[in-house]
Amino acid sequence: RHLIDTARSPQQQAWTRVELAVRSFNDVGRVDDLLRTALPDVGDHEVFLPNVHANLAWVRLCRLEPSRAVGHARDAVALVKRGSAPTVLRVALTALAQAEALLGQDPWPTIRRAAAIADHLAPGETTHPARIRGQQMLWEGRVEEARRSITEADRHLVEAGLELMRHDTLSALSKVECAAGDWAAAARSADEGHDIVVHAGLDEMRDQMLYARAHVASLTGRVDEARRDATEGASLAADQGNLWTEVENRSVLGFIALSIGDPEGVVHALDQAARRLASSGVLE
Repeated sequence: RHLIDTARSPQQQAWTRVELAVRSFNDVGRVDDLLRTALPDVGDHEVFLPNVHANLAWVRLCRLEPSRAVGHARDAVALVKRGSAPTVLRVALTALAQAEALLGQDPWPTIRRAAAIADHLAPGETTHPARIRGQQMLWEGRVEEARRSITEADRHLVEAGLELMRHDTLSALSKVECAAGDWAAAARSADEGHDIVVHAGLDEMRDQMLYARAHVASLTGRVDEARRDATEGASLAADQGNLWTEVENRSVLGFIALSIGDPEGVVHALDQAARRLASSGVLE
């Protein structure tokens, strides 16, 4: 709050809010508030204005509003002047690809366009194009290709010194290894990603990694551990307005209930998640 209050003009306050937003990670409610408050005063700055829209696209994805995410992402793409903000363009295109996939549209042209942008990764980038590519491959059942693509994204983050951002690739790698049936590799990725965010003191990012750990635990019969992590992950995600990750954690709780023959528990865990997905337009 001090940084915002000491800015010399409404526009500089808006720019400060944008910078704070891109460093607030999974605290979706805070990011949403900062960006929407900044938007009226950010001006037509060639980086800040498209950056607001690019990150609002990711907010809308986390809020399970993929159609609105498409609008913000396309606004960002249109606003980026040629060569002026390749990082912002990449953030916008990865959000657009994610939204297109969720809406049942073909994301591959957008994925290829994002991957073709040659520029250094920057702190605060939401994800890496190779991670989005790998996720789409996983959804299409191409597990080995997904592993290679997400491993490539993880390697880029390591080489760029962006260790903190690896929570995103490690959680995705854990999903891939679960699909491949390599429980030990899945657990290693989930635990490593969780350790990264805990050691950094970024509690708001634990919801995603708690889901990754709970997912592995549920598939390997560690019911109490899976229930503990998924319950905490769902609660943390809900408190932060991260509906996407709340639904993921609730899916684990539903799977556990189904596995132990508790139909009422399945309904309790999944009913709200199913209604949210039904109203979101998500088809994938």
